[in-house]
Amino acid sequence: TGIGAGAQFHRRQFNRTVCVHGEVPEGMIALGIVGPGANAAKFCGRWITPDAIYVLTHGDEGVLYAPANHLFTISCVSHAALDRALQTLAQTPISRFSHTGLLPVPAVFRTPLRRVLDEACMPSPLPDHVLVERAISALCLILTAAGPMPRTSLAARNHQRYVRKVRAYLCDHPGESPGLETLCGVTGVGARTLETAFQEVIGLSPLQFSKVRRLN
Repeated sequence: TGIGAGAQFHRRQFNRTVCVHGEVPEGMIALGIVGPGANAAKFCGRWITPDAIYVLTHGDEGVLYAPANHLFTISCVSHAALDRALQTLAQTPISRFSHTGLLPVPAVFRTPLRRVLDEACMPSPLPDHVLVERAISALCLILTAAGPMPRTSLAARNHQRYVRKVRAYLCDHPGESPGLETLCGVTGVGARTLETAFQEVIGLSPLQFSKVRRLN
């Protein structure tokens, strides 16, 4: 469900394995959590656990890999609104959380966060601005309690870049079924490196990804 231009909240669960690529609009930041007990999804090549929140900022491409029947909730919030809340609630600038990655969620905040986001995703008698304020406040508490966001490793960023290059090539050549040699030439890396990149980011080999993409 969506609430408005300043904040939107979405709950998704697909009955088949999905790999979703996407970016957030300018001026927005996306934060997501997976369902309790789930431990089989990946965000930008890293496993997501129920005790983590994933953050996607404008300018980065997020890659979410989720197995069938995997529940995840995404909050897309105005960068300005989140910054104001962080400054007001914790005197903390949003610059501490201005890059894509994963943050641990302290145990004491997990249940309240899920309750607030569930409320924002479901029909409610409460006004939209109350739901938004509650959700943003809960997200701010998580961000400040988690501390500075760790930087994504260089290897992980490179793996994402190789996947993006292959995906761009497949988009530009929709009628082709390129072999591994072609894809290695597109990315400029060897077969083993490309295989590792795709397995870590998406959970498929490069050729499996190409086949699934054509079928879809």
